[in-house]
Amino acid sequence: MSRLLQSRGLRRFSYGLLGIALAILALIFVLTQWGIRIGDVTIRLGGPGMGHTEQRAESRFASSTYRSEDDSPAGRMVAAARDAELEIVRELLEDGVSPNAMDSNGDYPLHSAAGRNAVEVVTLLIAAGADINAPALNDHSPLMEAAFAGAVDAGQVLIQAGADVNRQYGERRVHALSQLLGGWLLGSGRMPSSLPVEERAEDRLMFAELVLEAGGNPNLDTLDGPPLRHVLVLGDVDLLRLVLEHGADVHRVPELQLLRHQPGEFGDVLREAFREQ
Repeated sequence: MSRLLQSRGLRRFSYGLLGIALAILALIFVLTQWGIRIGDVTIRLGGPGMGHTEQRAESRFASSTYRSEDDSPAGRMVAAARDAELEIVRELLEDGVSPNAMDSNGDYPLHSAAGRNAVEVVTLLIAAGADINAPALNDHSPLMEAAFAGAVDAGQVLIQAGADVNRQYGERRVHALSQLLGGWLLGSGRMPSSLPVEERAEDRLMFAELVLEAGGNPNLDTLDGPPLRHVLVLGDVDLLRLVLEHGADVHRVPELQLLRHQPGEFGDVLREAFREQ
């Protein structure tokens, strides 16, 4: 009897260590991206052409219009796109400002609008010729910005316009699904603070389905491993089912050998996946 209790204790201890390790992996995954976003604070780590660390606080959902320090045409375009100022964006385009203009911070109009779920601005910029797959200095495409924020409406517009759901960027080989999970893990702070956590999770689940239905590869590795590893940290059983239904390979994540023995619905889904695969 004592051996049985000791065995159970060791198993629980192993699960605890594994959970801590996975949580650390998830945190590293998010914080080591080029653009780290916590709450309303944006931190940029010196990328190409940037010799210093820049920290810029923004009120993402303030009632007043966003003000840019860059008063160039490109700066005004990016600021207007970020603030969902459709008519200002339209006027700037009519004045000849490129939809692919980059401001002094390395931001693009389409990326900024996508991250704010400014659907009308996204649609206008695409129609004007904005590059839907261009990476910004932080190695994020417009679709990845939308994914990180859980901006499902903007994501749908981008995918329908031909955004590549599997294109990978930068040394970390990030892609749309990995950024979606990274934003989900961090809570991104880019959705309105009044929006309930459950509603944000529902939007992100819808975004994951959108990416996977468009041909997103659930086994596409980043430098931090396959998406399934981060799904485990989230612990969302509906998300787990979704990625498994779209071909996620449980054998690519060694930790699952232990986690499939845990009680409850999450463990049940894992055990079924191991039997089927």
